[in-house]
Amino acid sequence: MSDPNAPKKAAVKPVVPRKPTPRWSPQLGAQVPDFRVETTRGTLNFRPWASGSWAYVFAFPSTFASVCSTELIAFAGQSAAFQALGVKVMGITPAPLKETLEWVLDLEKVFGLDIPFPVAADQGGDVLRHLGLAEGAYLTSRPSMIVDGANQLRMFAAYPARMGRSTSEILRCLEGLKDADYSGLAIPADWHPGEDLVAPKGVDAAEMQRVFGDDWSKVSDYLLVAHIKE
Repeated sequence: MSDPNAPKKAAVKPVVPRKPTPRWSPQLGAQVPDFRVETTRGTLNFRPWASGSWAYVFAFPSTFASVCSTELIAFAGQSAAFQALGVKVMGITPAPLKETLEWVLDLEKVFGLDIPFPVAADQGGDVLRHLGLAEGAYLTSRPSMIVDGANQLRMFAAYPARMGRSTSEILRCLEGLKDADYSGLAIPADWHPGEDLVAPKGVDAAEMQRVFGDDWSKVSDYLLVAHIKE
């Protein structure tokens, strides 16, 4: 027979396993998470650094490497074009800061130019994993992100490790995204800045006539072309 005066045992609460916080992965239209990183231009926090501007962030596997070197030189050579579009550029590599800085300074000396954008030194790959660009401490590809002024991911691409990026294609994509935002139209295949745009699905002939007057043509019911004037 139990003692009615005995202290009651507290109810044992069931153990609920903690769910791991899902890691961010690049999804178009998603807000890009902030990050803090040491760079060749000082310590930077991404969002204050971007500060409402568009940004192009490109990651590469290593320092003192042939393909990576050609990419930094190519981006430095196009710095005026990125600036004219209002786009800030940042490189990021899983390497120590001292090594990254020595490499950048050597490239500037060898090629006689300035690399004006920050190159982030993400030794251990914490930032790359935070951004969903790497699985471990190293990169096996060349991922990159285009982020708009509202901090939304607008484009994500990954090149193979042995293939350098095309700066002209990146600039084309940036201009296309900006033109699409401004016009409400869409970018056709093989488009270049200043060429005709097309109506996205859902825009009809009446809407094209209202907006563009005579500056458009109908190829078919599903292919309406806006003639862009320089």
